[in-house]
Amino acid sequence: MSSNDEGGEAACWADLTERHSPAVVIDLGSVTDVGGAVWSLRHNSPDTELDVNLVRLEAGATIVAHVNAELDVLIVIQSGSAGVLIDDETHDLLPGMLAFVPKGATRAIAAGEAGCGYLSVHRRRPPLEVFRR
Repeated sequence: MSSNDEGGEAACWADLTERHSPAVVIDLGSVTDVGGAVWSLRHNSPDTELDVNLVRLEAGATIVAHVNAELDVLIVIQSGSAGVLIDDETHDLLPGMLAFVPKGATRAIAAGEAGCGYLSVHRRRPPLEVFRR
């Protein structure tokens, strides 16, 4: 069988496989910190296109209302409970529940009585640029 029958030259295949990020497996239950973003998916490659953050909030703590005009965001409750405000509607979420927040929507999160842990998942943002005047 020639290399053309396999979809390209061997060097082409090697180039494609070298750019893949390594797989990540983590037990989020082993992350015990509380107080904001306590774990983030490490970007082992410039080609990684996903940002994932585990955020843990103490009881009654909040993420204030804000708008993300650039990205859709998926919020997945991992532990505890939270009230998630999306535009003008609050949704009470428990572990295993998720909320899709479209770009341009106002969102806020309020931890329940036992606090909460949630994953924030979205497309990777480009790095911030610093401009000097």
